[in-house]
Amino acid sequence: MMNKDKLRKQILPILKQYGDNEWNDLGNGHEFFKPTLYTKPLPKPDDGFGLPEEFVNQFVKEHKSDGSWKGSITTTDGKILATLTSVYSLDLIKGLVDLFDVKYEFYFGRGTSAREMSRKLKAYVDTH
Repeated sequence: MMNKDKLRKQILPILKQYGDNEWNDLGNGHEFFKPTLYTKPLPKPDDGFGLPEEFVNQFVKEHKSDGSWKGSITTTDGKILATLTSVYSLDLIKGLVDLFDVKYEFYFGRGTSAREMSRKLKAYVDTH
């Protein structure tokens, strides 16, 4: 991985371009996405997040379903997948807040925690 200071300098201007859609999507906390969603350039809303591959790639993992209702990975049509190699949205937003040393409250619940991290990161970006 790149130097933390270099990554901050590279990522901060990207985050400053984000609109409400990107901040809302970062605050998801439940879904798995292809790494290309996060690295795809950002010229228009909903195209991608424009983050550097060297940052995003550290969050690419093989995720496994555990067979439970909450622990199963499903497709949009409800098919359960045994495994999925992807970026877990909660890992990525946590990586961003950690990169910028943003303090946040931990909540019980992935979505609530992700929204809190996204809100705190946006406040940080807006003031730097």
